[in-house]
Amino acid sequence: MNGTNIYRWITTPLLIAILFSYYSIYDIRLLPLFLGISVLAVIFRNPHFRITASVDFYGLMVVYCLIASIFSMELEVLTAMVIFGWLVYWPIFIRKRTVLLIDVECLLRYVVNLGLILSIGLFLQIFLFRSYGIEIGKIDLVQDRDAFGFIWNDYSFLSLFLVTLVPLTWRGSLQKTTKVLYTGTFITASAMTSARTGIVAVIVAYGIVCFVKILRALLTLRIKRAEFYYFGAAILFAPTLIYYVFELFPRVTSLGDSGRVDGYISALHFIGNNILFGSAFGVQYYKEQIDTIPHNAFLYLLAAGGVVFLILFLAWAIVLVGRIYKHVDFGLFLSLAIAGIGFQFIPAFFSAYFFAFLLSLCIIVVDQKNII
Repeated sequence: MNGTNIYRWITTPLLIAILFSYYSIYDIRLLPLFLGISVLAVIFRNPHFRITASVDFYGLMVVYCLIASIFSMELEVLTAMVIFGWLVYWPIFIRKRTVLLIDVECLLRYVVNLGLILSIGLFLQIFLFRSYGIEIGKIDLVQDRDAFGFIWNDYSFLSLFLVTLVPLTWRGSLQKTTKVLYTGTFITASAMTSARTGIVAVIVAYGIVCFVKILRALLTLRIKRAEFYYFGAAILFAPTLIYYVFELFPRVTSLGDSGRVDGYISALHFIGNNILFGSAFGVQYYKEQIDTIPHNAFLYLLAAGGVVFLILFLAWAIVLVGRIYKHVDFGLFLSLAIAGIGFQFIPAFFSAYFFAFLLSLCIIVVDQKNII
């Protein structure tokens, strides 16, 4: 079996695992099944392990979580970390010649197509429910929102995943009309989940990009014609777009915090009393003490693992981002940045499996450019 075939045996189940990340049949998760297939494919080809600084820090986090989980008698976070770790670092277990054969651009197109499948499924789900009362997939009807997730049980992750695909769409070789269509599809689907995480993340991310570009143009007194048109269109059409989004999806653009601020305050009180080790990754213990899990990745990690774990996490993140920043293109890095902004509004960082897979593709890009 040649290198091209074997990497497909590895990546195909990984892509399917992303599609069914949060889907269960009779309470049985499909994710571990497809991840297991990818692991077997790697083992079959005589795996070769490569150590990097980010791998070291991630290993320390897993060991720390393992020890803490023994005391808390809960394995939820540890399991998520192991899965996340495999989705990030699977490339370091395959041989150099195989890594060089991996077509990252092709895999990114597949990821975009996964988003298209989820978006179309979401539209169909909403149409059947609102037109005929037929319920398929994940639906929650609560107070001010009708939440739709199709085959994903987590609406916030779905909304965030879809908007991270926008910069990936524009960096590809699709025609401009198709790119616009894909972009509209992903943003609309993200909004229709009823989760605001994705919409807020993409607005903040592109707002920062526009601000930086405008500031640079003012300082250098130079602006590209294309950028001038983009900025002008944004100024002219953004208010209208926001108005119609507000009319169509009033919950999405609501300024209510959905209890997030209360969760932050409660978390800070808990952290103050458990600064070193947090809840030792005892999710149930934390819920019994505080009830509301903080919807912020850093606060969540601090409350779950304490300041010791947060330091390890920040060291890992800085080393990994530092490794990939200079090697990946702007579109791929912007996709990661959008996800990073979204994590400030949701907990459970290590359950963002789509983000882990994007990181693995960044690692492959770095390895290929360094001709490992």
